[in-house]
Amino acid sequence: MCKLIAFCLIAVCIFVVLTQGCTSVHKRQVNKTPAPSFGEYDIKVLPLPELDDGYTDAIRRVSVHRWQKERSENIKGETIEQTIENFANFDDLHLAQTSISGIPPVNTSPAFQRLVVTRLGRVRRVLAEGRVNPQWVVPHLRRALEKALSVWPEAFRGHMRALEAAKGGLSSHEPNQFDKCTMQALAGTYLLAELGDHESLPLILKGYKIHDYRKMYAPVPPALTLYAMHRLVLSFPEEQLNAEARRIRDGYLQLAECLPPPHEINVTKSWYANYDESDPRITILDPERKVLLREPTMQMTVYPYRFTDGEKISHSDGIIHPVSERAKLLFAELERFVKVVYPHLLSEKKPPMGVKLLSGTYAAIAFCRFQ
Repeated sequence: MCKLIAFCLIAVCIFVVLTQGCTSVHKRQVNKTPAPSFGEYDIKVLPLPELDDGYTDAIRRVSVHRWQKERSENIKGETIEQTIENFANFDDLHLAQTSISGIPPVNTSPAFQRLVVTRLGRVRRVLAEGRVNPQWVVPHLRRALEKALSVWPEAFRGHMRALEAAKGGLSSHEPNQFDKCTMQALAGTYLLAELGDHESLPLILKGYKIHDYRKMYAPVPPALTLYAMHRLVLSFPEEQLNAEARRIRDGYLQLAECLPPPHEINVTKSWYANYDESDPRITILDPERKVLLREPTMQMTVYPYRFTDGEKISHSDGIIHPVSERAKLLFAELERFVKVVYPHLLSEKKPPMGVKLLSGTYAAIAFCRFQ
């Protein structure tokens, strides 16, 4: 009998060890979090009765996932400077990227990047903080964007050399310099526009001017850069414009009638919420998204990447960003506006490749309306 009891205890111990070995996960590091695989998610479909508004039933079906818990813990423990520095961290970026289906996950795609930037928990946190305390957040964003744009060309070349050496099979467990400055440029451009920082117009324009159509793509897809500048021009205080600036602004706005309005969405404050829209289990187990009913929310803007007639503002093709002719005209007018309003912040340079500064806007307006 004693031998039988001992044997049973040994069997139980072996089972516990094996199951723990199968389910335990090493604590994720801020910069070394691997992409979440669908197999990791704890999916339990239970025949539960409908309770109250469906929330109780939903949270029993979709438990809080460890990925989300660790992401929110990481972000909550950061200062605002660290959060901006960590925009590319995999604990946040991979969840945002894998939540987008049907669009190639590449940095050159405005259709993809416009969604990624709104799904990053760190972007949401900085946006929320900036709306409450812009005088504290905006200077940090400006400095980060300025730094990212200054190092991006060399980081891009280093990234391409690494890709060539690895014969296209480059992989990493943490973001490299190229990842960091690309995401800081994307998030910085978006956030400065959303926080209404008009003085960042010359800096955002610089991101577009970096673009060399023959050798490299831009740090931010031109379609998103254009719309960020468009938002800032639309909201520019009238009393701060002289007669020439008003004339250029009015001409630009006529030309920009081919740009659609922004799309406003409500999202969870995912840096401290239990659930986030990017969790694929919700789509399968809770199609009515009831687990999100009691999460804190905020409003964000999704930028369009097409004109109202459907033409793409800029395209993504491998490592090149062809910019549409209409977008080139809009950028030319925006540059004229920035030069008049902030002459001390811009040196005299040639306009973007293939674009002549317009002496008037009526021909451009006709081109925009009837293409």
